[in-house]
Amino acid sequence: MNQPEVRNLKALLNYQEGSVVSRVLAKSGGGNVTLFAFDNGEGLSEHTTPHDALVIAVEGDATIKIDGNPHE
Repeated sequence: MNQPEVRNLKALLNYQEGSVVSRVLAKSGGGNVTLFAFDNGEGLSEHTTPHDALVIAVEGDATIKIDGNPHE
């Protein structure tokens, strides 16, 4: 049986002071998989998408608002 390839997500992006850095890992008609690195106090603007969203925190803390409700 083949084992899935394991990647170090943190190694795929470099944090930049005062910035949000992103890298698209996969694209399809069903949506994208994008890896983000946020400096302290940085974030994305509010937006909508026709696709489901998945958030995986690799390191640090975040507050994510979904339909105006904050989630830690």
